[in-house]
Amino acid sequence: MRRSPGSLEDVAARGNRWLRYPPALEAPFRDDALEPRRELQLICAVIGIVGVLVGSANIEDLSPDIAEQSRTGVNLTLAIGTLLAMGLLVVPRRLRRTW
Repeated sequence: MRRSPGSLEDVAARGNRWLRYPPALEAPFRDDALEPRRELQLICAVIGIVGVLVGSANIEDLSPDIAEQSRTGVNLTLAIGTLLAMGLLVVPRRLRRTW
């Protein structure tokens, strides 16, 4: 059976160490998977933010001597996480990638 260069069969037969496919093969997958993956990233980000909030709710009780420093670290973590999650919403489609 003859394989055309750049076809899925050709890539599978040659082997591909880094799973990089020709752009023509990758485009349909990228188009189908881009939005669902972005939604999953947002859901995971929200779950992580809520987890940090819940996990740090009793910092003052557990470590009263360093509560102020701990609260600063938690607030910084939450701010960075929130900004990154919001960044997922505003990234132009041409810059989005699936990894």
